[in-house]
Amino acid sequence: MSDKTYKVYMTPLIREQVYGTEVEISDYVINNSLGNIRKNTDADDGSIGEYTLGSCDLTCANYCGEFNEADPRSFFPYKRDGSKIRVTYFDDLTDSTLSFKGLVNDEGTTQDNNDNIRIKVIELANILRKEQVAAGTVNAGDTFSGAIKALLDQTAIKAVLTYSSGEIAVGLDLAIDTAGSFANVSTWDSIKNLLIASNSVIYIDNETVKVKARSFDTGLISYFYGPGDQLDRENIVKITRKNNGAHRIFNSITVNDTTYNDDPSIEWFGLKEKTFTLEFVTDTTKEQQIAEELVNQFRYPRQEFEMTVPTSLANDVDFFDTIGVSNPIRSRPYQTNNAALWDVSTYDTTGESYNIDFGGTVVDGRLAFKIIQRIENPGEFLTTLKMRGRGKTFDDGVLIYWAAIWDQSLYDISTW
Repeated sequence: MSDKTYKVYMTPLIREQVYGTEVEISDYVINNSLGNIRKNTDADDGSIGEYTLGSCDLTCANYCGEFNEADPRSFFPYKRDGSKIRVTYFDDLTDSTLSFKGLVNDEGTTQDNNDNIRIKVIELANILRKEQVAAGTVNAGDTFSGAIKALLDQTAIKAVLTYSSGEIAVGLDLAIDTAGSFANVSTWDSIKNLLIASNSVIYIDNETVKVKARSFDTGLISYFYGPGDQLDRENIVKITRKNNGAHRIFNSITVNDTTYNDDPSIEWFGLKEKTFTLEFVTDTTKEQQIAEELVNQFRYPRQEFEMTVPTSLANDVDFFDTIGVSNPIRSRPYQTNNAALWDVSTYDTTGESYNIDFGGTVVDGRLAFKIIQRIENPGEFLTTLKMRGRGKTFDDGVLIYWAAIWDQSLYDISTW
């Protein structure tokens, strides 16, 4: 094994909702075809509450029908769709990190004449799309968090996912007024509506469902540095798609027939509207609370960008961790002069010599960010993290405990 590699494991269904023994299928996976691995928490541009479920593609050698259905030579004694896949990243011979767990999705699985098969793997949350909510699962008077727990407490879902009560913690926990809209619809659609109402997000950690308020913070802090770092700590490969967050400003939100506006934001940025229909809420006071909670979350721009780093470093951070990113202006000497250092300026007979500053993509190291999407590239052992500024206002996304550097010291805070 090289110092970096991936291994792939499969757990087949042996009968409905019952899984067999996990087997390694790494030798069947054509390594250079292992597709990007995606995971996100409500990361779609220009939207709130729209989730693209994580996925990855595996192209496998199928020379003896190992991945066929209804074939005695196959790994699948019952059926292929819904079998579990686990992809693990190895940084050396012993240290491993889970990269992805998902379910085979036959809707995107295809075979070709070269006896290869391309298997579509969707993250475990895909089971929520397939299960229908039975009448009586959610009742009037249930809280938003209680309804989410009830929706997850289904036999087919628990065969794939687990959750603990402490991991279902929403931002706004009101009582449901009427439960008729929860019957005979998909579990996924029901949970998405409850996430909107509670200003929360969902993600899968290993096999555990976690629901957290958008403002949730694990308390863990990690730092990344771009070219030009004064202490030579560069660990960022590149930063792309940087924007000021204007695409995700919403300052007028309507819930059913109740609208909440933030007038200062509308005056500064123009009207940015969004409408949600939540049939399980009929009380206008609750509609107002929900709309206000969402407007307060999204009324101001939060800087966003995509940051590519080595996968070994990306695996040390997770959703809801606080991330500091320093990508400063770079400097180079003027013409053939030596580089000028602060308080050690270089002089010659014609006058002072100053550095030339360059670089258009600048991220201030004093700002705090959170991860809202991961795209892992197994072919290059790189991971792209989509970052969004933490907090809700202009002031609450600052890392006051960042080590001071020139022009980035914090007023009245001793960080030298």
